[in-house]
Amino acid sequence: MVEFSNGALENLKQIREYIAQESPERAYEQASIIIEACRLLDSVPKMGRSLGDGTRKIATRPWIIIYEVKDSGPYIVGIWHGSQDRGAKRR
Repeated sequence: MVEFSNGALENLKQIREYIAQESPERAYEQASIIIEACRLLDSVPKMGRSLGDGTRKIATRPWIIIYEVKDSGPYIVGIWHGSQDRGAKRR
């Protein structure tokens, strides 16, 4: 089962709030795209690219999702727009 860190949930909340300023429908759509990409990790937990520090990265344009593979399943540690410079991971 996919789990989200508090930081990743905050990232998702900020993304939705920012987009909703222009279009609540688009905010919902983009959040759904992100969540669906995270759910795919349940069936393919090592999808994406290893960042070499125990985290992995997937992209669902324009979103970047950083996660760890734990015994309980994928653990999302950060979500942001690809144009943002956030480094390898953020908790």
